[in-house]
Amino acid sequence: AKSAELHVEIASETVETEGGVTVNLREFSYLSHVWDGADIRIAGHLAAPVSETPLPAMVLVTDGMGGAKRIAATHNVIALAIDRVGEGDSTGPTDTYDNWLDLDEGTDIRNGWMHHYVMSAVRAITYLTSLDEVQKDAIGVSGMSRGGVCSLLTSAVDDRVALCVPLAATGDMARTETYPDNWIASVFLGLGGKTNDSVAFRRFVESYDPLSYLGQFHGLVWLVNGTQDEFFPITSTVALMGGGGEKRLEAIYDGDHGHYGNDAGRFDTYDNNAAIWVRLTQCLGKAIRAGLHGGDLPETPELTVSLDGATLSAEAAIDGTDETVAVQFIYSTDGAYTFERTPMTQGEGAWRSTATVDAAQSLATFVEVEYKDDVGHYYLTSVPTLSPGFAPRIRPFAFE
Repeated sequence: AKSAELHVEIASETVETEGGVTVNLREFSYLSHVWDGADIRIAGHLAAPVSETPLPAMVLVTDGMGGAKRIAATHNVIALAIDRVGEGDSTGPTDTYDNWLDLDEGTDIRNGWMHHYVMSAVRAITYLTSLDEVQKDAIGVSGMSRGGVCSLLTSAVDDRVALCVPLAATGDMARTETYPDNWIASVFLGLGGKTNDSVAFRRFVESYDPLSYLGQFHGLVWLVNGTQDEFFPITSTVALMGGGGEKRLEAIYDGDHGHYGNDAGRFDTYDNNAAIWVRLTQCLGKAIRAGLHGGDLPETPELTVSLDGATLSAEAAIDGTDETVAVQFIYSTDGAYTFERTPMTQGEGAWRSTATVDAAQSLATFVEVEYKDDVGHYYLTSVPTLSPGFAPRIRPFAFE
């Protein structure tokens, strides 16, 4: 994957101005790998700001030329967006969820669609390392949802990755499957005609669940995930933040996977999409500044909570590397289904806050810090603290 011939075919090369930045654009394709006797070729959309020196680069596994241009101009990186395997102008099997699970006993472990997806990302990195314009030790990868899973797996298997920013994606799929209303049973296993004790599902978890690679991720990993994500619940976020390595987290309160934002009455929430996208874009920007351009990055906030009767007390240690704009204590007493938040005030040695709660079961707590550096605002949260035996209340997802 690192060294095999790419057999690049360039379709077009143009120059445009994006946000006042002159950007060289290239539409092309490359050979990812050969599978089942056929070439899998991946369509690439490259946007490279004009520069006299090599620049860091980002592989965007769930975007197109529009996103590549925007990321390149905004963050001064060479951005390569790729069409997913079997979609757009890329060839290969189309992702239908069920073919993630083509892993029955005796079947090559590489038969699952996720293998092809990760290979396409690894090969995209190989392409970037072939370019003189790219700073070879500063290459990142990012994607959303299944693209976030792909990004995490790419970071785990490719030591050339300096930054990984999975958006709305974690892992911990075997445990998630045990919760009521989980997507793995209703979508993943259902479409594949498998059960949670099938050989195929077990093999998938072993090879393609990012949790199986805990401690093996390369570079800085910055998870950005909603606390009410229907596909990747808060428990999976906590699990992925373990295992060591350089990691940061933005757990977005009242953030889901994008399915229920407009159904406030049914799910006891409200449309938080605007706030979610602000946090996604701002955190990605800071991750690029810190992980690829060598900027400073605060440590993960640390939160300590205690419960005395109905009084929930919170104390947070906050790194002041960048300007602290606001600190919020965020908590849920209903299995991370809904959240409350209250400002924290700075005292001697720590930030503190209290809240009155009417239940101590299914308690989830974390602190969110809004920071500001020379470029803009961004957010960091502590790793959520969950009460013993915590199980998330997942909003039901019905696949259509």
